[in-house]
Amino acid sequence: MHYDIFIKTVREHLTDYKHTILGVNDCGTYRNKKYGHILHNEYEALNIGLVPSAYKLEGSLLRLNGCPAIKLHMDWRHMNSSQILCIAYFYSFIDDKNKLQKLVTNVLKIDSEVDGAEFEYITPDGSNIDFVVHLKNGGHIFFEIKYTEREFGSATSKTADYTEIKKKFHSNIEISDANYLKNYQLVRNICLSPKGGNNYTVFLVPKDNGSINYHYEHGTPTIANINKFNVQRLYWEDLIQQIPDNTVFEKYFNYNRK
Repeated sequence: MHYDIFIKTVREHLTDYKHTILGVNDCGTYRNKKYGHILHNEYEALNIGLVPSAYKLEGSLLRLNGCPAIKLHMDWRHMNSSQILCIAYFYSFIDDKNKLQKLVTNVLKIDSEVDGAEFEYITPDGSNIDFVVHLKNGGHIFFEIKYTEREFGSATSKTADYTEIKKKFHSNIEISDANYLKNYQLVRNICLSPKGGNNYTVFLVPKDNGSINYHYEHGTPTIANINKFNVQRLYWEDLIQQIPDNTVFEKYFNYNRK
């Protein structure tokens, strides 16, 4: 789906969801402009309402039963926040190892036994991982979650630690400096999972988001040795079909119902 149509359709659906399901009419603001898909601060906690357990907001920290404190992104009140989508869907996997194993074995086709999972995991190179599955063999499955984002993050050569990170952690990636900076977020996630090891990188994106898929399809080939890494793209629509969650589907992916 063309990105402009995708984002417009999703925002209209989320605005309608806010009115009809949450019973809220007040709009939140972004850069001094009101938007229907953003919750007013008074109703911000409703954006975490799909999490089926007690939670507590402490400023920018979210505390959920059984999870380390999660630092919320700046725009978490936006109903199209990919962080909140990630938490809403994967929270039920944290304490359900059978469900977690189904994700790894049946969906991702990875032959490894799970050992747990967590949100906002920090890797040794300082990468912040949206959701990680820990494996009993010592490996990890790193999830980069996207929803309505137009593209993956880039970097600038003026930021000193980016070049230092490339030298220290990303030296096994074969890519030009220009493409490294342009596709920085892709590179940073992919470099965590060289073949021969026990790590895997998964980019979880909507099938309908044509822009993010375009950038994935044109960004990954700029890595000359991409075939030497354990990386795959997974569509949200396929995942929810294989491991259903009707409440997450209704909020985030039922935008084509009309």
